Amino acid sequence: MRSKPRKNAKIAGLKVQATRPVRKASIRLRKTISRDEWTRWPTFPRTPKSRGPEKKNTRKRKGAPTPAALTEDRWKTADDPDPRPRAHPFRPARAPGVQLDTFKSYSPLDLFQLFFSPSVVRTLCANTNKHAYRRIARGMRTTWLPLNEAEMYRYLGLLIAMALMKTHELRDYWSQKRLYNHPFYRSVMRQHRFSVITYNLHMSDPDKDAENNAKRGTPEFDGLCAVKPLMDSVKAACKAFYQPRQQLSVDERMVASKANIVRKRHMKARPNKSGIELFVLADPANGYTCDFNVYCGESASSVGKGAAHDAVMDLLDVPYLGTGYHVYMGNFYASTALFQDLHRMRFGACGNVPPNEQGFPRPGVNDKPRRAERGTVQWLRKDPLLFVKWMDAREVRVCSTIHQVFTGDTMERRVRNPQDNAWTTVKMPVPTAVKEYNKYMGGVDLSSSLIKSYNVRQRTKKWYKTLFYHFIDIAVVNAFLLHKELSKLKNTKPLPHKQFREELCLQLADFGVERAPVTPATLETPPPAKTVVIQEDPYAELGPIMHMVTSITDRTTVEVSQKATAGRKRCVHCLASKKHMSTIWQCQTCNVALCVIADRNCFLEWHEKRIAENRKVKKIKQEEA
Repeated sequence: MRSKPRKNAKIAGLKVQATRPVRKASIRLRKTISRDEWTRWPTFPRTPKSRGPEKKNTRKRKGAPTPAALTEDRWKTADDPDPRPRAHPFRPARAPGVQLDTFKSYSPLDLFQLFFSPSVVRTLCANTNKHAYRRIARGMRTTWLPLNEAEMYRYLGLLIAMALMKTHELRDYWSQKRLYNHPFYRSVMRQHRFSVITYNLHMSDPDKDAENNAKRGTPEFDGLCAVKPLMDSVKAACKAFYQPRQQLSVDERMVASKANIVRKRHMKARPNKSGIELFVLADPANGYTCDFNVYCGESASSVGKGAAHDAVMDLLDVPYLGTGYHVYMGNFYASTALFQDLHRMRFGACGNVPPNEQGFPRPGVNDKPRRAERGTVQWLRKDPLLFVKWMDAREVRVCSTIHQVFTGDTMERRVRNPQDNAWTTVKMPVPTAVKEYNKYMGGVDLSSSLIKSYNVRQRTKKWYKTLFYHFIDIAVVNAFLLHKELSKLKNTKPLPHKQFREELCLQLADFGVERAPVTPATLETPPPAKTVVIQEDPYAELGPIMHMVTSITDRTTVEVSQKATAGRKRCVHCLASKKHMSTIWQCQTCNVALCVIADRNCFLEWHEKRIAENRKVKKIKQEEA
């Protein structure tokens, strides 16, 4: 039963009402003060507490310059001398360039198999077969034929061919309509078989997937278990067959995906606004993908300095690369802590620094105004870090450990004269770090543009299949770049990107069949015209009168209900006109099925055609004799 509230009590002119019954520990009170009582509430002067001797406020405003900063941390200009920093010697683990036998000729299929080797494809087939049989055991209503190595290569060839010619739907590739009639796809694989392989495609062992799913929610759970076997193989191949040059670029790449997963990222500044994010290490000289990592949260080798710091440190493998490399990165990765760690590893670094980066000096003694003249350069060096501010259309901030401030470089810019509003081209000084950053930062963008030209991606809501298609893109583009590097070493003209992919598709579709090596000269020259040899027919001169029409089957041994259909064959004369007509009649002399009906006498027409062809053959032989 609900307890009754206690009577109101007056405590120093306040009405206090207890909302709950009295308990042992405490009483919860609620003050109810009216407006009039609040105005009548007496005020008492507070007696100051003794705080001892008065202390001065020694706290400084954040970012305020210290006395030492007034003399040491002053911004310098381009006219001030800057000694050249001591550079780490370039000592790569291998000679930069292609790590292949340059005296050997490699076809597009040979270069592609460096990344998708037969052992990798056999593992992919075994995991796909195992996954399909598990689905059938769970009740999947379909027939599954074991997938082998040759069929998987043909499947990959179709995926690469589909990137060359886009259609709205998958079934359009196999359509026999006049607008979509592409016999190549029908000659390689049936549509149903292609769809079944895509549905059951699996890169990892299903048994290991079950063990990994049991660890979900624990630190031992691997979020990339479904793609790890193929991903590790492709990454190892990217490192094994190419050694990058001294300049490297690090940037992120967004692989578009509609999968609803935790590791999905959203970036408004990218062409693909959302998808799976990859951290990529590329060679700016050609766009070769040297290494990559898929973002899936905090790294296992995290040191507590942020995801960007861990991403760069995981990509720079010293045993594979060596030392003395120059790494260029964007403002997402660049930080003073990262640059100092790379300097200790004997790596140089240069990057665009965001305005609020912790560690970037902010002396306000002689800082340039906001609307400074274009081309204004200010710099400050704190060994081994060089901080540069350059005024273009807006302020550019760069941090570097490998450059001098200014070596006389200039850059052309169009500037409008405020007096007559005329545009003129002006050469303005540019810091060396800014010019080198613009030159070598686009390695990942170059690789992404080559991938985007002929993207293999298919519609899917499975994140691991999205990465599977992207691994094919990486393999094809890297194989093409290896082809270009080998052609430069041999002083030969390389195949264009599109023709390289076309030849690769044909070789994958005809896997197991030896083909002649393709060169640009053979592609430009048209193939020789096919010569059709017409043999002399000994029965042609007999004429249609000497040829007898007879039934294909013995009518006396056929039931009455089957006499009109038993033994029917396709008419050879109708097939020459791409008509599929069947008949029960044939020529007894030539043993060829031909139609003999009221509105179509193929028997007579076919024999007359053979007589004309036979006379032409005789005439040619007489002229040659």
